[in-house]
Amino acid sequence: MSKSAYVIAGTVAAVFSGAPADHPDMQSVLVACPDTVQTGWTFDGTSWTAPVPPGAIVPASITNFQCRAILLATPNPANTAQTLFDLVDGQITAMAKTTDAYQAWEYANDVTRNGALVLQMTAALGLTSAQVDAMFIAASAISA
Repeated sequence: MSKSAYVIAGTVAAVFSGAPADHPDMQSVLVACPDTVQTGWTFDGTSWTAPVPPGAIVPASITNFQCRAILLATPNPANTAQTLFDLVDGQITAMAKTTDAYQAWEYANDVTRNGALVLQMTAALGLTSAQVDAMFIAASAISA
């Protein structure tokens, strides 16, 4: 099932069932969105981000497993046949094996929110801090 979002100043004000074309009177102001999008999410023209719940604490680190699991569960906004895992793995593969980010991806038990790996991948993939925070919060709930 497809959904459409009415976005005002980057924030989803309303969500409708169906594609924008299914709503001829509002077609010009609706944006097709994933089924998971809800009112309150943000949209930067490319990526959809769930709001961080009030009082939610962004963990300082997550396990390497949790990091990989959330990346596998997050679609690549530019190509939904891929995930963010595919993008990160491609970036890492292109790095020199002596970089901190490469070593963290391959061997670290934990991934630190403000560590070299996360900061470098955030910049390389054009993610916002809010998107990364939301992924860390979601990842912290994943167990093996």
